[in-house]
Amino acid sequence: MKKNAFNPFGSNYACRLPENLDLDKILQEHPFTPSFHKGNPIAIKDRLALVLDMLMGSLSIQWSQGEDKDCYANLCSAILQDLVRDYNRYLAYAVEVGIIEKGENYIVGQKCTSYRFTEVYRTSRRLRDQYIYETVLVKKIWSHIRDLEAIKKYQHLFDQLYHLSVDWLEAEEILKKLYGKDEFRKKELQRDTLRRLEDPERWTFKTGETGRLYTPISNLNKKLRKALRYNGEPLVGLDIKNSIPYFSLALFDAANYRRLGIEELIFKNNDRLRRRYDRYDEDKEREEKGEGRTRKTHPLVMLVDFQNELDEIPDLKEFVELVKSGELYELLMVLFNIPDRTEAKKKFLAILNAPSHWESQRRESLVIRFPRLMKVIELLNEGYYKTKKGIGKGETKIKWQPGDQVCTFAYVTQQLEARFVLDVVCKAIEEEHPEVPMLTLHDCIFTTPEYFRLVHSYMARLAIEFMGFAPRIEVK
Repeated sequence: MKKNAFNPFGSNYACRLPENLDLDKILQEHPFTPSFHKGNPIAIKDRLALVLDMLMGSLSIQWSQGEDKDCYANLCSAILQDLVRDYNRYLAYAVEVGIIEKGENYIVGQKCTSYRFTEVYRTSRRLRDQYIYETVLVKKIWSHIRDLEAIKKYQHLFDQLYHLSVDWLEAEEILKKLYGKDEFRKKELQRDTLRRLEDPERWTFKTGETGRLYTPISNLNKKLRKALRYNGEPLVGLDIKNSIPYFSLALFDAANYRRLGIEELIFKNNDRLRRRYDRYDEDKEREEKGEGRTRKTHPLVMLVDFQNELDEIPDLKEFVELVKSGELYELLMVLFNIPDRTEAKKKFLAILNAPSHWESQRRESLVIRFPRLMKVIELLNEGYYKTKKGIGKGETKIKWQPGDQVCTFAYVTQQLEARFVLDVVCKAIEEEHPEVPMLTLHDCIFTTPEYFRLVHSYMARLAIEFMGFAPRIEVK
């Protein structure tokens, strides 16, 4: 976003669109009347461009994770609705005039409507920027991309970004190996991500709902990180292996549970459990005053009981030992009959992060192998029925909306991860060694070869203080 007090075009947002997509021509040939801004053609065109840009961004994320060039992508309805209140009208229009198309995605309870550009626009080899200048809309867009509170809280990490550059010769070599001749759109979007990284005015810097930090490197294909330079030096990544299972062990250790405030985190993320606790607390208070007996139990009593009896619960004890030894995903590869470790990890976390009523053979195999673990997951995720991808199909689809119950297990473990990486490790290094380069990506801290041993030692030592034992830390 370029700002200049004397330039009316200085504050803007650049939408990424296929080069052969002419919105002016389409809107003139196929007039569109949305619910709002009916008499403002520029506002209508801006919002259509923004909806399409957000689809391009979602596709870019899919492609950076290895999805096929012709894949479909979901859109974040919460952000879209804040920016374009009648975004569904724009999506329907874009489908009607042949800009985008819907996916064959009707799996009840699991997937919702996804989109991709139609073939004529998917095969456009280049992207072009279409600028939005409407002041209010531009400010809203950037409020979702760059969070001033996050910059203030993590100013040191934000300032590190100014030292980043791209070795374009290496980047082009990686892109050539990474994508085939017909995957030009993937290649161009990753180039655009690299260009944005070199332009401070186009940086993303914000924290998500779980405290995870999102920066210009978040949507970059992991292989392209080799082309990044910090003051001319390559980056080395230090990755916490099995990060989510590692931090989930705080649920089963009584000392960590109290010290890290896990109960408070659970209640913060689960309104239903919190309300049950409030009723229990009121009953207990009346009993202490001699006004009756407590009839309700603490909603997390099962979890506390499991902590106290851990050594006598074989499946929980095995789960803890597998996480500590780093062998959990090897067992899951066998249990799920999946030869690829990364794929077994994805399936496992997808099950834990899904509503408990979603049935599958792999969930059933987990229930049989780790019955108490799955009872804890079911307890934590109580009230979590709707997902951002939606349940059902078509017009009757039920989607998660702001205010609905979130996946408590995912939120609690990611909040612990973010607290450890950002507020414990990075803050300690910043205070004691401000000269050390640091960039983060969720469970990974990047630095330069000169400092990776120092960062590794901080991560291992502080992990012991935080969780009682050090995780495996992989150097990438």
